[in-house]
Amino acid sequence: MTIQGKTITIGSHIDELGNVVLNNQVDGGKSVIYQYCEGCNNFLSLYLDSKNRITKIVYVEMT
Repeated sequence: MTIQGKTITIGSHIDELGNVVLNNQVDGGKSVIYQYCEGCNNFLSLYLDSKNRITKIVYVEMT
């Protein structure tokens, strides 16, 4: 998957995307969310392991 000109896959280190904001989840996990605009109802969520490697990529469109 390519995000803002940088290609990542499952297993990529999050640093490959440059400077991103990590979200701390209730269960102790971490993720990064990309949303096109404030209030948009679709986004990408990248889930990370304890070494900040991408473990799951999820696209969500809320209807």
